[in-house]
Amino acid sequence: MICASALSALSLMKIKWFLILASFLLVLFLIDIYCYRSIKILKKENRLTIKSIYWVLSLFIYIYITFLFLFPSIQRSAYDYKKILFIFGLFSLWYFPKLILIVFQFLRDFLYLILYQVSSVFKLKVLKIKLNKLNYLIKIGFILTTIPLILIIYGMNIGLFNFKIYQENIYFQNLPNAFDGLKIVLLSDIHIGGFYGHEDEVIKAINMVNSQNPDLIVFTGDMVSNYAEELDGWQTILSKLKAKEGMFSILGNHDYGDYYKWKNAEDKISDSEKIKKLQKSIGFRLLLNESETLSKDGDTIAIIGVENFGRPPFFQYCDLN
Repeated sequence: MICASALSALSLMKIKWFLILASFLLVLFLIDIYCYRSIKILKKENRLTIKSIYWVLSLFIYIYITFLFLFPSIQRSAYDYKKILFIFGLFSLWYFPKLILIVFQFLRDFLYLILYQVSSVFKLKVLKIKLNKLNYLIKIGFILTTIPLILIIYGMNIGLFNFKIYQENIYFQNLPNAFDGLKIVLLSDIHIGGFYGHEDEVIKAINMVNSQNPDLIVFTGDMVSNYAEELDGWQTILSKLKAKEGMFSILGNHDYGDYYKWKNAEDKISDSEKIKKLQKSIGFRLLLNESETLSKDGDTIAIIGVENFGRPPFFQYCDLN
């Protein structure tokens, strides 16, 4: 009976996720169908080529999303993760601009419907002839779609490597005199798998950190996005980070593997332990609801590291006590 109940629950879960996938693909298809109507305003000599590219690219995205959904465990290497990021970037380039186009397409259709009804009721033939002038709204939509296109392309190719240092002075009334002027570099949300193939850029960022001559380096979570394999090959590069008094880290919500579809609980636990070991091999003192005391000239401060705390449905690992 227990086995039957477990199989029944597993079947329901598969059906649930299948319905989510089917619903998502249906929404994409409806977006494509609605935006496809906008192509009609283009010149005839360009339509066939544009139509072909339009549907081939959409079909490719449908298939790739389905593949990622059906075979998530295959995408475990750093190279595969890079491909996932590429398809996400392609998806963003293809569908975010369409959301703008939909607004103008809908506005055009709405006005067309209103004006057509008015012209029919009052038999205004002149108004019917001018209805096609509303196509200028779609042309405006096409022009405005270039804004998200430019922003996404910039983010993927330039903004990704636009590393910056922000300096802040922090004051504490009860800070021990020995630690006055302590320089801390805070790093966060590296998601290292996204930098596969751009090792030189990461080294540039590390050199920027080291040039600050920090007393402490603290890393506040999300070394990876889904699994430990994203760190493969990066240990040597990341271990070049240097701080006079040490480096400390905590785990972010992505470091627990909560967003990956694991075969079983043991695989997830094993992956989490691997991430912890890799962080330690890089040189970080990983604080898992722990504290570390620093002493200098007879004074002490505590470095406290709590685990991730998220609001439901996200997990709570934090234990402040």
